[in-house]
Amino acid sequence: MEDNDIRVVHREESFDDLAVRELASMRANCIGKLQYGRCMDEDCKHCAIHRRLNNCTAQMSDYNKVRFDNYTAQYYAEYMRQPDRFYTFNGFMARILFIFLMMTVLFVLPFVAYTCSSPQDALRQSYTDIPGELDSKIIYTIRWVRDNECDINNRDNNGIPNCIDMTLLFKLRWDSMYPADKQKCQIVRNYNYKHGKEIMHHLFILIDDGKHKIFIEPWSSHPQLYLMEDNWTASKYNPKFNIYGETDKWMAEVNGGKAKVLLRR
Repeated sequence: MEDNDIRVVHREESFDDLAVRELASMRANCIGKLQYGRCMDEDCKHCAIHRRLNNCTAQMSDYNKVRFDNYTAQYYAEYMRQPDRFYTFNGFMARILFIFLMMTVLFVLPFVAYTCSSPQDALRQSYTDIPGELDSKIIYTIRWVRDNECDINNRDNNGIPNCIDMTLLFKLRWDSMYPADKQKCQIVRNYNYKHGKEIMHHLFILIDDGKHKIFIEPWSSHPQLYLMEDNWTASKYNPKFNIYGETDKWMAEVNGGKAKVLLRR
């Protein structure tokens, strides 16, 4: 036969061919019902269709059994493209509920993610009046203080950092990084004592550039939320009890050796 000859083969479908495909379709249908809960495994024991399928497949030749398995897989894949036929009413309603819940989650998730990922954004509305460069300097210094937290004052040397240490660290770093702005950074003490009870005795930082007075908590857990009012309740921190003019006094508490080591970092 020459290479350009065309061979046409025509084959009539036999009864066996038709029977094997129909049985495979029934078997794939049964598998779908079992998978989606329309039938239970124990139902097969009393199911006439299941019994007849077993009887028919038992009489097949090995060749037809192989074809039967192959057709079953093909029909199953076809039926699974649109499995709605196998759903029970409860299953169908559960699917509708699942789709509704997923759509709700997808709708709400961006808002939740925005709220959780950037809580500072909403809280920092009160920081809009602070010049951006000054804000960045403060945030950088607080982060440095947190990274280098240690006991640096000469008063106790117990190894446990407190508000004195954190304030001194802030002032040291600020003066080292921004010497031109050294005089803008002051140490403030708040001493609130009422009815024989100490309500607050705390050291912190004031940045005063002539236009803005920014009271800073150097020990802030969120570097971007550094204002005193964001770190203390009104019942604790009352600005009218602030004491000024003690910067030099507190800087004399610095352990010179530790300060020199830290400022090299």
